[in-house]
Amino acid sequence: MGAPEFLDIKDDSSRDRFEVFVKTLALPCGFLLMTFNYQPKRSRIIALLVIAAAFLLAVYRARRGLIFITGSIFIFTFLLFIYQNKRKIILIIFSVLAASLMLVTAVTTFHIGDSNLLAKANERGTEDTRSGVEDFYYADMQFKDWLMGRGMSGMVAAPIGIDIDSKTPGYRTGIETDYLNIILKGGIISLGILLLIAIPAVIQGLFLSKNILSKAAALWILLWLISLYPSTVTTFSLNYILVWIAIGICYSKSVRNMSDQVLKEYFLTTSKNIKLP
Repeated sequence: MGAPEFLDIKDDSSRDRFEVFVKTLALPCGFLLMTFNYQPKRSRIIALLVIAAAFLLAVYRARRGLIFITGSIFIFTFLLFIYQNKRKIILIIFSVLAASLMLVTAVTTFHIGDSNLLAKANERGTEDTRSGVEDFYYADMQFKDWLMGRGMSGMVAAPIGIDIDSKTPGYRTGIETDYLNIILKGGIISLGILLLIAIPAVIQGLFLSKNILSKAAALWILLWLISLYPSTVTTFSLNYILVWIAIGICYSKSVRNMSDQVLKEYFLTTSKNIKLP
C-alpha cells in the first residue's frame, strides 16, 4: 500500500487500515513517551515523532477518536513532566508559555490560510455518525443481552451502512462505541468486572505510588477507559496488552514503592545491554 492510498480521505478501506496501523503500531509509543524518565534520549525522540505524526495524520483524516487519544497522550505526558519537575518553577513556566505560543501560532496559521484541513476537522467534530447505529443497538438488545451479552460471535442489528452482499445483511459483529461492544459480547457483567479491576488500579497507581512508572501506568489505564467511548480499543494488540501490564504494575505494592532512581538505573542499564541485530 503506497502513501497516496494511505492518505486518501475518500477511501473507506484506506481509513480503516490507517486506524489499524495507528492503534497497533503508533499508540504503544505513547507509553514510552509517558515513561520518558526511564527512556534513553533516542527512544524519547522516536516516541515523540511517532505520536506527533499519528496526531497530525488523525487531524488530516479528521478521525475524532484518534485525535482525542493521541492528544491525551501529550497532555498526560506534560502532567507527568510537571510532576517530575515540580521544583523547577522556571522550567514549568517556560514549558507552558512555549506550548501556548505553539497553539496560538497553529490556530493563527490555520485561520489566515483558510485551511481546508481545519474546516474538515471542524465538520467532522460537529458531525453525528453514531446516533443512528446506537439507536438500532438499543432497540435490538433484550434484557438478557444487556445482562450477559451475546457471546464473542454475537451480532447486533444495524440496517444502515451495511453492504447488501454481506453474509448477514442488516447485522454487524460490533459497534464503534467500545463499551457497548463489551456489553454486546459479555453483558454488563463483563463491563462491571472490567471496571472493578481497572478503577482500583488507577487509584492505587496515581495516589498510592512513589514513582513515575506507576503513575504513567495508571494514566495509561485511565486513557484506555476513557477511550472506550470514542474508539474501539478492546482488541488484541500491543496497546491492549500494555493496559493489562499497567494494571499489574499498579497492583504490585513492591513496584509502586520503588524509587524513581532505582527504576531509572534498571531500565537504562537494561536498554544498554540489549543488542539489536
